[in-house]
Amino acid sequence: MQGHCLYRVRVGVLILIIAATLAGLTSCASAEEQAYQDGKKAMENHAYSIAALEFEGILDYKDSAELYLEASYQAGLSNLDNQRYLYALEAFRDAGEYKDAGTLASRSAYEAFNYYLKNSSDTPTIGFDEMVDAMNDADQVKASTLYYDYYSTADVHPYSWRQWRADATGVGSQAAYQSMDDQGKLNKANVVARSLLAYLNGGVTTYFDEYDNDRSAEDTLEDAEALLGMSPLPAQAESVASLYDAAVDTMGKVENWVYDPGSFYDPKVGFRFYSGLWHMLGDYKDSADWRRRAENATVLPVVLEDSYRAQASNAGTQAQPRTVLFVSPTGPDDFAATGLGAQTVEKLKAQAESGVVHYLNQYLKALSLGDIYYTDDPSRAGIVIVVTSRSLSQGAYNYVDAEGKASSVRYTDTEIHVLATDAQSGRVVFDETQTAAVGDPDQMLPADASSIAGYLTSDAKMAMAQRLYAAISASL
Repeated sequence: MQGHCLYRVRVGVLILIIAATLAGLTSCASAEEQAYQDGKKAMENHAYSIAALEFEGILDYKDSAELYLEASYQAGLSNLDNQRYLYALEAFRDAGEYKDAGTLASRSAYEAFNYYLKNSSDTPTIGFDEMVDAMNDADQVKASTLYYDYYSTADVHPYSWRQWRADATGVGSQAAYQSMDDQGKLNKANVVARSLLAYLNGGVTTYFDEYDNDRSAEDTLEDAEALLGMSPLPAQAESVASLYDAAVDTMGKVENWVYDPGSFYDPKVGFRFYSGLWHMLGDYKDSADWRRRAENATVLPVVLEDSYRAQASNAGTQAQPRTVLFVSPTGPDDFAATGLGAQTVEKLKAQAESGVVHYLNQYLKALSLGDIYYTDDPSRAGIVIVVTSRSLSQGAYNYVDAEGKASSVRYTDTEIHVLATDAQSGRVVFDETQTAAVGDPDQMLPADASSIAGYLTSDAKMAMAQRLYAAISASL
């Protein structure tokens, strides 16, 4: 009897388990059916986004997968009609290849692009990559046109070039600019020309202005690399003529070619940017020549006398137009007579010669607007310029520094000789000597300096450079 009762208990438990399972299955089926019915009701009420959410959760139930695509498609149409372009784009992308959802997704992306460019002060960032991703080939040309329209408006910020550069180097916007259509390429060129012109007219009109408005050398170098990485602008692009004139106006100012050692400005940075700018102008007028000037602006190879002597027989054999070679002698020369140590002699000579060579270089480039080039290959030289120096007198300058400490500086007044000859014929075209006096050592070097050489005043260097320029210009 006891065993029979146990059997009946076990059978009862089994029945309860089966009942619970059936109830669960019925409940699950009921939930799916409920979602399905809710989705259909939402469709009837034109609440397509809600319907899509309902069907998305039960894709394996009845024909929910197909209804999900239809609901997404209809949600896209509704949002597109109501100018909710990003929502329309998302809905059409959810619809995948259903009907013409792909084409409508592309159209939504274009409309979103257009809307945000015209209704926002900044280029859109929300959904930007999604917008561009969804565009088909034809719309890439439209996207390029939209960029052009946006950046060519009268109220474009002067630094729109930097904003454009940031966009153009993004994954999404690159796709929008890769159109093989000629009009698309021209639109891209117009964007660059217009924004660069606004950039120049916005304050970057001299090399020193590169540091205005919280700009840095790193910014300028990034700009230069971006420019050099792009294709040159076609001559028919809008604003190319104006951009050319603005660039000539900037680089056509003598003062912009003279580097002030006291300034924090690095001329290599500025000239690198303008090299990129001339690259963008391609073969428009004499842009290629201006680019060569910019690239050569900070180059000053100086050949030591020993090296030059070994190659002098080849001087000028393949002379390049307007190309000069600077030669700096080796050895103590007349400085040995001063009685100073060998190291001090070399230091004094280097100070005197390098100072003159440096300023002659700067002033020659300024006076010629960079139209004089330098080489360290004698065979390519048109003119050879030899700068030498010798001691006139020497002594000691005793003074008390700012901390009250007595200090002494060795000095020597020097004589600077500049000789320029035609590399091919050896004919002397310039021969001049200048006296370089030390002046006030206290104003020249820190208190711990051990020796200084005489120097020419800026006016004297400029005057010498003007005479030298006139002489070699007549010969080159």
